[in-house]
Amino acid sequence: EDGVWKYYVGGEFSAETTLVKYSGKWFYVQDGIWNSKTTTLAKYKDTWFYIKNGKWVKDTTLVKYKDKWFYVKNGKWDSDAKTLVKYR
Repeated sequence: EDGVWKYYVGGEFSAETTLVKYSGKWFYVQDGIWNSKTTTLAKYKDTWFYIKNGKWVKDTTLVKYKDKWFYVKNGKWDSDAKTLVKYR
């Protein structure tokens, strides 16, 4: 109705912050609304995912999150990585 993508669960809108799969893609929902402008790390079921422009992307890169840098491989935080990384 208002042009905003909202998270709908069990017959009502949910104000949850989570990842939601829709049409084969994963979207970052913040406080119940798809945030298409955010780039962050998001925890979902004990795994940290790289979110870019509100969607999970399978990039390999460095991501700054809460003043720390994290190595992301194929869109997921690789906490065991011991590697050199060229950051663009």
